Amino acid sequence: MEIKEIIKEDIYIYRLSGEFTYETKEPLHQRITEVLEEGIYKFIFNVESLEYLDSSALGLMIKSAKSAFAKGLHIKISNANQRITHVIEQAKLHMLIDLVADEETAISELDGK
Repeated sequence: MEIKEIIKEDIYIYRLSGEFTYETKEPLHQRITEVLEEGIYKFIFNVESLEYLDSSALGLMIKSAKSAFAKGLHIKISNANQRITHVIEQAKLHMLIDLVADEETAISELDGK
């Protein structure tokens, strides 16, 4: 998996591409842990170029979402295709993580928090 981190003020955007699996999740896990320890709780996962995600990837997103949710914020997932949207909804992740159409909408929604 490739990860591109973009920082816009206090929002961390992770553009993910390739396959997000148990074998590939560690670099993102480490980075999110560092950012959470810095007190940053605004995240966007742009999954437009993500081809696949497995249960451990979902677990990492849930952990991030719970940490942010405890601070009154939500994680946003943008640009999800139908298959990834279905997986997120089946895992009931949409209750913790907001699915939004695109990155610009996610940024706009997080700017107000």
